[in-house]
Amino acid sequence: MKKTTVIIILILIVSISYAQKQKTLAITPSKVLIVPFFSLMYLVDDEYKIAKQSNKEHEQILNYFRQSLDNEVNNTFNDSVESISILSSTTGDSQEDLFSIFENIQHYYATPLATKINKNNLKYFLIPKDKSEYIKHESRHSISGGQIKSRVVNRDLQFMHVIFKDTNLLSDLSKKYNNDYFLFITQFEIRKNYSSPYSTTKKLKVHYSIYNNNGKFVFGSYVTNQIPTNENSLEIITNDYFSLISKKIFNNSPFKTK
Repeated sequence: MKKTTVIIILILIVSISYAQKQKTLAITPSKVLIVPFFSLMYLVDDEYKIAKQSNKEHEQILNYFRQSLDNEVNNTFNDSVESISILSSTTGDSQEDLFSIFENIQHYYATPLATKINKNNLKYFLIPKDKSEYIKHESRHSISGGQIKSRVVNRDLQFMHVIFKDTNLLSDLSKKYNNDYFLFITQFEIRKNYSSPYSTTKKLKVHYSIYNNNGKFVFGSYVTNQIPTNENSLEIITNDYFSLISKKIFNNSPFKTK
């Protein structure tokens, strides 16, 4: 797979909707390949406070969060299903594979899916009956009476989704890593509450999309956890909150325990 020197991430504003949905019971995967978020999909407010307390630079903080989250998600998934991290893989060219993934994706805001529990205490989720989703582009602007009018789109209720330019890439990778599903961590955020300047908490939000080994989208959503506003310790944030967020990802996924 040929490398290029520049990766361009196109973030388009869309929502995913389905004309018809059907209930599908949770899946027992053979193996899930976990893919970390791309470095540009990292949004941390007041990072300078973390930098001051940890004595680390931006790149070090980003990589610390990225590796710690990847480890925790992999450990959490391995408690219930078999999983493997491409970031921690011992395969010699795993970094080249990761580069190829980032080179191949486009990021979109989309409407999140959710899992539910039925009356028999079985986990299920909703998928389109025709197994295909359509993407409706949202415009923040409209023209009325010759004037441009803007509208507010609430991104807080959406998740960052990924779509592949070449879905054959997933099929090729699954043969290499022997996995039947992919979990893509698509965006990492620690954001202040701008609507309430005196809030005592900030929000940790992790977005993710799940595909199968045929390149078909299966599930996508986000999970959140509140962190004290004045908490700027890398160790406390990762040790105390990443395990909680990882369990929420598994619980709100189409997977069930073996």
